[in-house]
Amino acid sequence: MQDYQISLQKRGACDWGDVPRLLWQSSETGEVKLPEYDFILVDETQFFAPLWMRLIQKITHPRSGHLFLVADPTQGFLGRGTTWKSLGLEARGHTHNLRRSYRTTLEIMQFATLLYRLRLGDEADDDILIPDMLNMPNGAFPEIIPLTSPQDETTRVANEVESLVKQGFPKKHLLLLHGDAWGAENLIHAIDERLGKNAAYDPKNNYPGDYVRVTTLNAGAGLESQIVFLVGLR
Repeated sequence: MQDYQISLQKRGACDWGDVPRLLWQSSETGEVKLPEYDFILVDETQFFAPLWMRLIQKITHPRSGHLFLVADPTQGFLGRGTTWKSLGLEARGHTHNLRRSYRTTLEIMQFATLLYRLRLGDEADDDILIPDMLNMPNGAFPEIIPLTSPQDETTRVANEVESLVKQGFPKKHLLLLHGDAWGAENLIHAIDERLGKNAAYDPKNNYPGDYVRVTTLNAGAGLESQIVFLVGLR
């Protein structure tokens, strides 16, 4: 790491991870004057590093500034037990939990809550938000299909996709989320072999269209679909 940093310094370059630190140092020495904002909204705050948060506080107007943070307490630093106070934010009495999900069905929410509790055990009790199950739409219950190898998994899912498309389902209504990038690429190739070239794409590399969307779990955050396969979870 030291050799890497020395190499960067010789070239007058820096890594992405260095940018917030350099910005902070420059603002502290007066070399850079940061702008001030009256309103700042931060999404996915649970993934922000402490230094990022200090920079955001620094650009919030000290008298008229409003800071609005949106975060998932089951992920990121909040999921590891770190508090808002440790980041220099006095959030007590200023938080609101959103317990109603508009993006899933009752059956999926029940299944996900149960799976989360089973995976984390007693640790889940402190952080998990008990969702409001009233008025949630109903749908099919998620199905777990255990398979013996990655090859069997790819073959089974590709066959399922081929069958659904032949039944008349639009390809764009199918979303496949894989645990790793290598597995996602293999799924794209397997689907193309069955349905023809360019039948499947990674949506982060392509414009919306009528193709089977195949990407990784991390890259698939925020995507929605009528039919979803979660692959590579073993």
